[in-house]
Amino acid sequence: MTLLSSLTVTGSGERFCALTSTSGPEAVNLRKVDTSVLERRTCQDVFAGFNAVTERMVCAEEAGKGACRGDYGGPLDSGATQVRIASWSASPCEATPAVFTSVGHLRSWVSATAGV
Repeated sequence: MTLLSSLTVTGSGERFCALTSTSGPEAVNLRKVDTSVLERRTCQDVFAGFNAVTERMVCAEEAGKGACRGDYGGPLDSGATQVRIASWSASPCEATPAVFTSVGHLRSWVSATAGV
């Protein structure tokens, strides 16, 4: 797997719990973890036959670090800038990368929908 850049995921879902597992208890406190983005082709290969990874998505994962159930909708940040939104992963989520949607690709939809 080729890692492209270092980013930060925050959330309080299961990936961030003490057991670090799909069936573990939900965390009480907001937590963060640094992770990296995989090359899109590698990401697509991981999910081939399961779900499509489109041009507006990236996978972020490094040794079990990423988003899991309870974290979806949360940010993937580069410094002080949110660049992605946690979208989905396979189950068990600690076995595969988490998939994030590009904020930039959604900008026109957000502007049109929210009127901002």
